[in-house]
Amino acid sequence: MKSYKVLAGTAVLSLAFAAAAQRPTLNITPNKTPNKVLQLTGHTNNCYQIESSSNLVNWTPFGSYLTYSNTPYTQTINTTTNRQQYFRAKCLASASNMTYVTTCAENDNVIALLRKDAITYSITATHPTYTVTDYTLWSDFTDCNNTHAYSNYTFTAKSVKISDGGFYYDTIWAYRNTDFWRPIGMTVSVNGNTSTQETNMQQMVLVRYIPNSSGEWPNFLVLYSDGNMRLIPFPPSGHPLVSYGSSVIVGPVSITYSIDGIEPRPVCDILSVDYRTVAKQAYITYRNGGTALLDVSTVTRSNAIVTVTVNYPTDKPICALRSNYVSDQKCDTSTVIWKDLANASHTNLVGSFVGTVGNEWFFTRLIPSVTRNSSPDIRITAQ
Repeated sequence: MKSYKVLAGTAVLSLAFAAAAQRPTLNITPNKTPNKVLQLTGHTNNCYQIESSSNLVNWTPFGSYLTYSNTPYTQTINTTTNRQQYFRAKCLASASNMTYVTTCAENDNVIALLRKDAITYSITATHPTYTVTDYTLWSDFTDCNNTHAYSNYTFTAKSVKISDGGFYYDTIWAYRNTDFWRPIGMTVSVNGNTSTQETNMQQMVLVRYIPNSSGEWPNFLVLYSDGNMRLIPFPPSGHPLVSYGSSVIVGPVSITYSIDGIEPRPVCDILSVDYRTVAKQAYITYRNGGTALLDVSTVTRSNAIVTVTVNYPTDKPICALRSNYVSDQKCDTSTVIWKDLANASHTNLVGSFVGTVGNEWFFTRLIPSVTRNSSPDIRITAQ
């Protein structure tokens, strides 16, 4: 006799059903005909795979993965051939490309959007794969006459050291410049202490002592109120700093445009960030809803890793890589090496790679750049 079961809040027919992903919903029609219908409800433009299992241990794809549109996806199941089968919907990580052409090395024209109903993902900054010859932190505004304008708001400048961590904990600075493209800044605080709050700030900068060094306290992370995060590893011994370069917008990403409506720019406005010095974690609250926890405990002379715990809506991209490419010799990143679902590697130029479903995206330069020669490669992993 056929029976109904409920697993993870979803009605199930006798061929059984399990919901395993964080946010997609999978339902089965409770009718008495031999052919039942699986119906998947997810987020538009996210990629999903329906999987089946007979033992809730070994799962195999049930059809091909799909990019979800505005209407629920349906798939027919024959109950005669699929008795006592469990089904689940799994969201796959995918990347899309909004990169456009520029002649200005200060214009971040490389935009890669990552989507997934993720619980966590990681961002890793490493030194370039080539031998760095120039640690100079300089800008190049050559051929920057054709850039597009954004809104510009006036602020009262301020810089403040909120917390001095010394040898054991991070030192936290907050900055507000005289102008910024977003109308409101963020509140920055330390250890949940309201007396440390600084309001309407545009940047939070983290500084950390390098263990066993002879007095080196480099900054390694800058978080902007528009969601941009810049991350670098500790500099090699004998060098005071490495250059910042590519950044990652952390949080539910929206796309804004220049005043003329031509140039896209990703953004995720932050309402507040509270940094916990013992745990080395940042608690972020977004202006449009949701929160995130950023663990920044791992920083060495080889790499810097930020692990993001997602507690924000995933109907938008969960993060975006933002960088610059003018030419192979003038760029912050030129190439993306990405791994597909089978962990096979693929290599594309940043301007030409198309939507990809995979596990990891590594943004790198294959030959040295004359601009920001020491700026890091960035790896985003969302499995």
